[in-house]
Amino acid sequence: MVQSPIMIHIGITGSTGLVGSHLNYYLEKYTDEYKPVLIDREDFKDDPSTRAEHGTGQRKKLIDKLKVCDVIVHLAGLSNRADQKEIYDTNVGLTRKILDRLESLNLCPKIIFLSSVHRDKDTPYGRSKKDSELLIAEWGKKNNTPTTIIISPHIFGESPHIFNKSLKPYVGSAFATFCHELAQNKPSTVYPIAPIELVYVGDVVVSIFNASQNTTLEPVIYLHGKHTQMADVYSLLKYFRDEILSGKTPVPKDDFELNCYKAFLSYV
Repeated sequence: MVQSPIMIHIGITGSTGLVGSHLNYYLEKYTDEYKPVLIDREDFKDDPSTRAEHGTGQRKKLIDKLKVCDVIVHLAGLSNRADQKEIYDTNVGLTRKILDRLESLNLCPKIIFLSSVHRDKDTPYGRSKKDSELLIAEWGKKNNTPTTIIISPHIFGESPHIFNKSLKPYVGSAFATFCHELAQNKPSTVYPIAPIELVYVGDVVVSIFNASQNTTLEPVIYLHGKHTQMADVYSLLKYFRDEILSGKTPVPKDDFELNCYKAFLSYV
């Protein structure tokens, strides 16, 4: 008798964001092996009906989802373009909530945390990433549980609204903002000298998926992308826009340009 494969439940915080949406879509190829557990903003809110039961107002929705997770991919948080006064407390607070709930449940799933190259900057966003890394790594060491920190440069890709029509276009990065503004024929602010390293969201998702499969301890993974200038990225996206408006089909020169083109099309 052939046994059915064991279903691995992967919790995804921030599942409606850029990476979360693409990761959820990617997992659809492995429905016999992996089941995504989508953890969204509402799951972190207080549920008054649980306060008498738990005594501390624990988030029952979050607890119910964490209970079934074998792996947790932590993506939720404010971007570096959000209100600077809220970024640190919100991002580190979300990390603490997850770890506290796991502690209260005596559960030790593998945790994969998507960090950023901004981790080395003395900004609310950078500090929130670095401190979240430390909290997760310390929790993993304390509980003898593997944790993986994926440090990524700026991520670009197709807007999440292609997966859910109710979502607004993603504008959490300069790349996404350029796509949105060009598609709407709005002016953009482009700094002539602004170096940037861009990595495609599909490559980030594959790295996360591989880390979820790996049973060995990989404490830190560095992702690398395309080094370019934001002015050049804007010119490329504008070229795509202008070609489309003139009835032509742009011809990308390489994989990077092809991914940029696919991303831009999701905003048109």
